[in-house]
Amino acid sequence: MSEHTEQTDDKDAEKAAHAERDAKVDDAVEDTFPASDPPSTTPPPGTRKAEQIEAEQKNEAENE
Repeated sequence: MSEHTEQTDDKDAEKAAHAERDAKVDDAVEDTFPASDPPSTTPPPGTRKAEQIEAEQKNEAENE
């Protein structure tokens, strides 16, 4: 097998692996919609963490 053929095979394999990963991500995304819950990184309103974040953002805005 020539070097050119090996490089082509490697690129084809890489493209196939990328397409497979994309398909898995697409399937996972489809399973999450419609989402009824906020992302886990967003603290629910009224919680202590949400209040802390709001206070920090207010202080930053006042100091600008």
